[in-house]
Amino acid sequence: MEVTPPSDLEVKTADVRPVILFVDDEANILSSMRRLFHSSPYSILTANSGHEALALFEQSAIDLVVSDMRMPEQSGAELLTLVRARWPDTVRIILTGHADLTDTIRAINSGEIYRYLLKPWNDEEFTSVVKDALAIKALRDEKVRLETLVRQQNSELQSLNSSLEEKVRERTAKVQRTMGLLSTAHESLKKSFLTSIKVFTALIEQRGGVIAGHSRRVAELARKIAHELGLSDTDGQEIMVAGLLHDIGKLGLPDKLIQTPYVLLSSAERVEFEKHTVNRHRGDQMFWPTPATPPGMRVRTGRLEQLRSICLQLMHIARF
Repeated sequence: MEVTPPSDLEVKTADVRPVILFVDDEANILSSMRRLFHSSPYSILTANSGHEALALFEQSAIDLVVSDMRMPEQSGAELLTLVRARWPDTVRIILTGHADLTDTIRAINSGEIYRYLLKPWNDEEFTSVVKDALAIKALRDEKVRLETLVRQQNSELQSLNSSLEEKVRERTAKVQRTMGLLSTAHESLKKSFLTSIKVFTALIEQRGGVIAGHSRRVAELARKIAHELGLSDTDGQEIMVAGLLHDIGKLGLPDKLIQTPYVLLSSAERVEFEKHTVNRHRGDQMFWPTPATPPGMRVRTGRLEQLRSICLQLMHIARF
């Protein structure tokens, strides 16, 4: 067994240079093949028997093997059949004489030989066959590499999709939990808001006199009018709340002004009494439009404000 010493260039690029193994029991034939491919971009290995060739296969990754047909102990056909079984990616070429055609056909069938070359060979044909064989192998190897890469990327993509789906499920569950908490907080805030309204309404009515029950009557009448007009429950509730709070400015008035009918008030007292409408706007600031006021509980301007004004006027007309 003989290995051709690599040149400096071969040492630097040994990992990318195709490896060719020549097998022949005649040393002069091996020398001829080495000379033929001396300047080629290949790494050249040689073996003088099938056993030595198999030993080299165990040690190196061989891209192409060229074997003589007739060799002692183990023929080229037997060697290439073993190579096909154990190293199927290696391209196989056989050298044969005219008298070996029958055996060559058998070798082609059993060893799936890529090509056969006749002795004595034509140098140009020999190098061309080797070049074409290695080019085909390179394409085949690239196809396998790309198929492997596609399978790997598909697997990674599937894993990524699974991970994304899990994250989406987690985010969805988190959003749902947050929405549940917000809904609970909203209901709690709404109850607190309504409780505050009732407290301030009670404070107004505790002043007694003609004002007692007035805010509740205004609120109830406003709610009924909203219902008759076909307004939504939310709009009706907003109008009712406005009715409850429309006299909140009177909390700052003296008891005498509150308990005395408007027609019995003096001019100065009427001026003082009318200030409660200004005070009401100050009172509204305690509720609207603060961020703490629940959505749906704020009295909006425009049509609803006009309806509220109508309701209040009706109640005050009925009163005074």
